[in-house]
Amino acid sequence: MDSSSRLQAILGQLRVAASAMTPGEWHTVVTVALEQYKPHLKYLPGFKPLKELFSCMMGHGNTYDRRITDPGVVEYSSPEVDGDTKCLWVASISHQTEGENRASRHHGCRFVQKKDLYLTIKGDFVLSDHKYERVVHSGLGYRQHREGIYETAVWWKFTVVEGDSLRPLLVADVGSSILDVLLKYGRESVHQRRQHLRAVEDATRYVWKVRQSIDSPCRII
Repeated sequence: MDSSSRLQAILGQLRVAASAMTPGEWHTVVTVALEQYKPHLKYLPGFKPLKELFSCMMGHGNTYDRRITDPGVVEYSSPEVDGDTKCLWVASISHQTEGENRASRHHGCRFVQKKDLYLTIKGDFVLSDHKYERVVHSGLGYRQHREGIYETAVWWKFTVVEGDSLRPLLVADVGSSILDVLLKYGRESVHQRRQHLRAVEDATRYVWKVRQSIDSPCRII
């Protein structure tokens, strides 16, 4: 099946192997899917300001892992994107490790560089390039010794990608992830709104029964 036939098959809801699709085909499919969601992105859950990624607690149980980012190491390629831009993670692009942790080999690598793709609430794609050092931190917790990893940013760059800069990134795993994330949050949004509508319907029926029991002219309906 050639490229144009595969694209027609995909958009015509026939099954096609993800690995057989080219980045150009994925770009078309993702673009078409996103056009369906764009008017409704503001209603989808999951969007958060980028600045919430910079410094946060990540630990569970007895660990207290943290992400620490100095504002001076954060770069934005476009004035349209800043720390207040609401984004949604949609795909992992790459993950590379480097060196041995200075604390000990037991604590794994020292540096991590990862690239991720985010979607802004306006429907633009942003490439995150984040390199950080994993620093072991020990201290006293409540009734016990606690140890965690501090992810201290070396750099964190955000670049708006579209067209020719986006297309090469759209391999099978990335394209599939974007569609899966859109489906996940789309379904969550529908579920939440249906629950809300059911609650409103119940309240409306109750008030209607109450109103019907009161003998006075209805001035609204």
